[in-house]
Amino acid sequence: MAESEYPPLGPDVLIAEKMAESLPAAALSEICETLWRGDCQTCGSSIVSGPIALYAEATLAIASVSLHHPTCRAPEWNDGGGTGLIRTPKVYGDHTTYIYAGMVIDDYPVVLMNNQLEIAQLRKSSSGWKVSTIDGIRDFHRMFPGGSMPMPPASPLVGMEVQISDSSIKISAQQTYLFEPGWEVLRAIKEKSGLILAFSSIYHGQNLTLLTAGEILRHSTRTTLAWLSLRPEAPSDVPAAEYVVYSNGEFSVAGTVLARYPSGLLAISEVVAWAKEKAVVIDQIPLAHFIDEPGPRSDVSYAWFTDAISLKMYLVLRTRDAWLLIRSYSRYGGPVPREELEQWASSIMRHKSPHRVVRDWFPGPRCEGGMILLSHALPTTL
Repeated sequence: MAESEYPPLGPDVLIAEKMAESLPAAALSEICETLWRGDCQTCGSSIVSGPIALYAEATLAIASVSLHHPTCRAPEWNDGGGTGLIRTPKVYGDHTTYIYAGMVIDDYPVVLMNNQLEIAQLRKSSSGWKVSTIDGIRDFHRMFPGGSMPMPPASPLVGMEVQISDSSIKISAQQTYLFEPGWEVLRAIKEKSGLILAFSSIYHGQNLTLLTAGEILRHSTRTTLAWLSLRPEAPSDVPAAEYVVYSNGEFSVAGTVLARYPSGLLAISEVVAWAKEKAVVIDQIPLAHFIDEPGPRSDVSYAWFTDAISLKMYLVLRTRDAWLLIRSYSRYGGPVPREELEQWASSIMRHKSPHRVVRDWFPGPRCEGGMILLSHALPTTL
């Protein structure tokens, strides 16, 4: 998060011909209204001025569009040649920009956030592609459409935690956010034992007033909000996560081990069905819509699937002793030396996981045609 203003996209945005053909004009217009000039999602430096490239990765029913310098990444609609199987280049950091504003309205603390200026999520339905960034957040966390503010005892949102200190707020979800909203908001959070959290794709900039904030909070399609309750911290001596890195020469993945199932008892289709049931329970997915990713027909040692609502990607991997259900934080194609693999995975965990920096990596269970590394993490403390 930075402190300067971020301008909207202009006429110098570069769009690939295939993207223009794949998306209706209304969807392209909505994308350009949703994205803002923050940082290049390849190199991490500013894209406030100059030409800018739209890069999209599209599976069968979901897509992600991001902003880049044209010299870092050319404009492209990457759908794996129509297969939905995408090989992405390795990324060492998360360059998304988020902005927020803290305020007290009718004695209740409110944090309004645009959580990713440079990335938009899309869904494909019978009527075609449309921007679904706020829809996905709302559906996954069981939030409300913009409108009347959900005062307690409204049902608290799912899959998100908040911690406060004397000067800041830390919110952990699929990404971790740190705010310094001022003493008035912090005091109100402590008094009310929670806060109203709102996500919006509307840019609110540095000159936000209570009047314009109210208009944004009431927007029914581009804003979603909910009551976020304070929760006690987990004991600091209990492992919070088991991180995993898997590499097989074709792709590498960094993520978290969610569950295990003994090898040799089920067919791959039955294992995937078990994994989806586990993912729904563990990740608290309220309206799961899983999409199976095509894979090598001759290889039954792993399978991929993605939830179209939360956009979480899962890998089911067979080892010598058990099937592993892995929530993937990042994936890219091609082989990589172990030292570089560890550095990449540790960087991914620091940006994507709500837990502490990982400990040393150690060899995991044996698997056919690949290498597994594991590490343990403790709960985050603010």
